[in-house]
Amino acid sequence: MPGEVTCASQHQEQPGLSTSDLLADSYEIKAAVPGGVWLQKKKDVFYCNSGVTRDDETMCWKIRAPLKGQNCTDAQNRARSKALPS
Repeated sequence: MPGEVTCASQHQEQPGLSTSDLLADSYEIKAAVPGGVWLQKKKDVFYCNSGVTRDDETMCWKIRAPLKGQNCTDAQNRARSKALPS
């Protein structure tokens, strides 16, 4: 629709990838923040969730050049980690 608000994101989901996979591939933890860790090897940077996720959910995202023009709801849903019910 004309005039629809769009959003940019700078992450790309990496299904099936975990912090331990990246550490085994010589990535280094560059920062730990509440809920996750930033890992880097040369110019490749990843953010990985350090919490519990469902088996089918993404744990790590690769940081990339911003991608503009995305539907904001879709971009936000992909970026948000989901909490498991207690």
